[in-house]
Amino acid sequence: MRPNDTEPRLANPAATVLVVDDNPINLKLVSDLLAFEGYRVLKADDGEKAAASVQEDPPDLILLDVDLPGIDGLTLTKRLKSDPP
Repeated sequence: MRPNDTEPRLANPAATVLVVDDNPINLKLVSDLLAFEGYRVLKADDGEKAAASVQEDPPDLILLDVDLPGIDGLTLTKRLKSDPP
């Protein structure tokens, strides 16, 4: 980000990113950066919520932490690849 950037830039307004992280600081940081760049951001703090979010509103991209409570990131990735929304 350049020092004079104060307004969000518009990326593809239709691009949706699902950010999945159980660390609230990481979740907020990544979500805020993506939103600032103009992306529509969905958030989940565990694998179950992420799976539900994908079924309800499939994103264009998923940024997924590997070490999550409940369904871990690798298991969720395998599940989504075997049964896409």
